Amino acid sequence: MNCTLLLIRHGTTAWNQQARYQGHGDPPLNRSGRAQARRLARAMGGLRLDAVYSSDLRRAMATAAPLAQARGLPVQVEPRLRELNFGAWDGCPAEEVTAADPDFWQAWRADPVTLAPPGGETLRELWDRVAAALADIYRRHPAGTVAVVTHGGPLRTVLAGLAGDALQLLPAVSVPNAGWLLVTPTAGAAIQKR
Repeated sequence: MNCTLLLIRHGTTAWNQQARYQGHGDPPLNRSGRAQARRLARAMGGLRLDAVYSSDLRRAMATAAPLAQARGLPVQVEPRLRELNFGAWDGCPAEEVTAADPDFWQAWRADPVTLAPPGGETLRELWDRVAAALADIYRRHPAGTVAVVTHGGPLRTVLAGLAGDALQLLPAVSVPNAGWLLVTPTAGAAIQKR
């Protein structure tokens, strides 16, 4: 495979600024996030893209739209690129979640790979669905460059997966809003083998 993936985190939302768990919640980009999406499209103006994919959540779709529009490409929606499902924590301020059940929150922070938030999913489940989505994208685009707009959690799982499935390291790594990772064909092969 000779496909390069440009993995992009969505722009800023009010929930980012309020330190809320976004998960499968669907807040829109705020003014700053919309500006980030426009800057991102301009910054990548000289980069040839063969396709643009996005999570189905509107913060990701709104980040992908200027990038795709500048190239006359459609945004291809891929729900498996969604953020971690935080279940009952979706939309809640992190401070409230921590205070409501500090023992459970500490247990989850210690082992998010196998322990899920109430009604949510584990990091292992997140990795499995994101890796499957990326493997399908690779199969559809064996060459060229593809932009994939997703969320912080999926990007952290990709970094951990490329580091040898070190999901326990996830809290230590982060990609800023409107930031990106470039996954080259060699690194992409590791994702596809999962």
